[in-house]
Amino acid sequence: FGYSVREVDDLAIRYREHLDPDGTEPRDADLFERRFLTLTPHCSGMTRVTGMLTGSMAGIIGAALEPFTSPRIVSFQPDAPEPLASDTSDGSAQADATTADVRSAGQKRADALVQLIELGAKDPAVPRLNGAAPTVNLHATLDDVTSGRGVGWIDGLTGPVPYSTVETLLCHGDVITTLFGEHGQVLQHGKTRRLFTTAQNRALAARDGGCVWPGCNAPPSWCESHHVDGWLSKSHPGGLTDLDNGALLCHFHHSNVHKTRWKLTIRNGTPHVIPPASLDWNQTPRPCQQNRARQLPPGHHPPDHRSGDGQQDDHHSDTG
Repeated sequence: FGYSVREVDDLAIRYREHLDPDGTEPRDADLFERRFLTLTPHCSGMTRVTGMLTGSMAGIIGAALEPFTSPRIVSFQPDAPEPLASDTSDGSAQADATTADVRSAGQKRADALVQLIELGAKDPAVPRLNGAAPTVNLHATLDDVTSGRGVGWIDGLTGPVPYSTVETLLCHGDVITTLFGEHGQVLQHGKTRRLFTTAQNRALAARDGGCVWPGCNAPPSWCESHHVDGWLSKSHPGGLTDLDNGALLCHFHHSNVHKTRWKLTIRNGTPHVIPPASLDWNQTPRPCQQNRARQLPPGHHPPDHRSGDGQQDDHHSDTG
């Protein structure tokens, strides 16, 4: 008949609705009773997520994930880099090309779902466990954390997590950390002043304008505050949480900077990314200029819309 498979399926649904004397209400109630969600730890260290959702539930999740996954809204593909006068090689171009987001659609949805849950967990209206917000319990040795090697253990998981995950959680996650000494004694337990304050996060949002990774235009509300020097690093053993040691990164690039050889540094108050030597042997720092106020060329000033007598020119308006 010239119908596609999708058209035949839609036609069958219409006939079913027409022939069913009870209508959709009883069937919808039955489907609602069959909803479930299961998290099953896997021997590989991953967790399998299985479940069934009603159409309305799936619609809510799909609509929430759309802004995080739609290429029309979030584009991680950078513009063509300007050639460097001091370097005519293609090393920097190759490095800039790798800043593009190469995640699959499924990977983007997984990352977005976790980010949505993290954002929602911060809402004061979310139910609390014993009065506390949803919190991850992380166990590690002080030697592993300060040396940048080893593993950590998270309550509820059967296997260890790599140091990169430990570092990411210490940097941003809402975590209760228990650090052990070489003989198993507890050296530190609980939360110290590790996370950036609300005022600091607002200042970072004003300075960075969103994710500072080149080519990423994720807004501040989608970002996490990253410690440029690790919260428990040799250079900042006490955990330095201030603006000179912070930068905004989206969930994907925050995880990426902890799991790869890309580095982030602060120069003259501006975040810079440094590619690994395998991509740019000069490891040229690239300024992150998400904030439009920082994108003006050096020495450039906005035009002065005032007349010669210093009064406001009536032919121009200040729109802010």
